[in-house]
Amino acid sequence: KGNPDAYFHLDGSWAIAGKGLRFGQPGKVSYATGATAKGSATGAAFVVPKTSATLKFWVFLDVEPGSAVDTCGVDVVVGGKSTTVWSKAGNLGGGTTAQAWKPVSASLQAWAGQSVQLRVWFDQKVQDKASKDKVGFVVDEFEVQGSCP
Repeated sequence: KGNPDAYFHLDGSWAIAGKGLRFGQPGKVSYATGATAKGSATGAAFVVPKTSATLKFWVFLDVEPGSAVDTCGVDVVVGGKSTTVWSKAGNLGGGTTAQAWKPVSASLQAWAGQSVQLRVWFDQKVQDKASKDKVGFVVDEFEVQGSCP
């Protein structure tokens, strides 16, 4: 779900392999909407491995630096309750990835053996005058690692 102009969609132009999940305008290098832009995408439920559960993925951020304007992250969702396991503010100090792919990992041990969903989100908290002719927020190559019983 999201804005009708900028939203999460699969994009082959910005991916490690195949298609990455990108928040922005399809077919444009922009997430400008004329208003504040926000959206989320939630994946299918899966059971977290019981031991050594780790989430790994790649992130590409081409957004406004700092946390006053653009925020984004990845949540674990269980029974409608979400917990952020990675965020621009918490893991990058509000910065960007300098238009480069960065590997990310997060522990999923708190949900070992439980059925969960992952939600990716972007929130442009305030509309500013800076150019939004930027790629936006892209994630790719999600992988859950852990020991099988």
